[in-house]
Amino acid sequence: MRYFSRVIGQRPSLCCLSAGSIYILTITFFLIFFSNSLFAWNQVGHKVVAQIAYDNLTPTAKLKANQLTKAMSDNYPGNIGFVDSAIWADNIKGDEITAFSKWHYVNIPINADGKHRKRYAKTNVIWAIGQAENVLISPSANAFEKGMFLRFFIHFVGDIHQPLHATNYYSKRFKHGDQGGNLYKIKYGKINKLHTVWDQCFTLTNKKYSDKKAVIELAQQLQNQYPKSDFTEALKDNNPTDWAYQSRQLAIKYVYQVPYNGKITKQYQKQGKVICQKQLALAGYRLADILNQILS
Repeated sequence: MRYFSRVIGQRPSLCCLSAGSIYILTITFFLIFFSNSLFAWNQVGHKVVAQIAYDNLTPTAKLKANQLTKAMSDNYPGNIGFVDSAIWADNIKGDEITAFSKWHYVNIPINADGKHRKRYAKTNVIWAIGQAENVLISPSANAFEKGMFLRFFIHFVGDIHQPLHATNYYSKRFKHGDQGGNLYKIKYGKINKLHTVWDQCFTLTNKKYSDKKAVIELAQQLQNQYPKSDFTEALKDNNPTDWAYQSRQLAIKYVYQVPYNGKITKQYQKQGKVICQKQLALAGYRLADILNQILS
């Protein structure tokens, strides 16, 4: 069965997901004060999405996923497992591989200047998810090829749930768009870009986060806080175009409610925490449901 079929005309942007590390004060702080903490859609965010998905795979799908993620282990020994492979699509940027950079986002316009832009670039995260699915269901693709596109699939399903990876904001100030919040200035500690705030989910700490056990526990706490049953209706929709528009709607309703060059308030942070946590959980559940169909 084909799950992703709708890809419409689109418009490009220079915005792309940072491959930087996720930071926290300490792993212990994160575990104890989880309800007051946030992830990022870089390393820890993608790993948490992947861990939630892995926890919800059927035994058959999990076995197949393990086989496919190991198919590239000789070339990428640091990203062998399913969860670690979630950050591969960002890590390859460090090898100066930028051919896939536009696959991480889609610039669906938000028009604040009275104009009605509708078009956006065809090559985007919606298209990329569809391409990855095509490879995974293909009887001709070999294990290495499927393993590569499984890594893309895991990563891009996470990306599309980050609100600023689904839109480009146009106004009198941003006649050509704000590049997914990268040009939208705000005041939040040392951070001055709206996109960075949401990529890092308001985290201003400087300790690198990489502990496998902590990721497992954090993913479990998210599932306890936002169980799959909370997303019954949302999980009926397997179309990534809809997912992107849902993320865009969050950007309209919440993300761009901070004034340009304005200060991030405590209320804004509070709303942001809930949005980030729910989006990470939903991304994990959606990823699991689709892979259970494809790999089973």
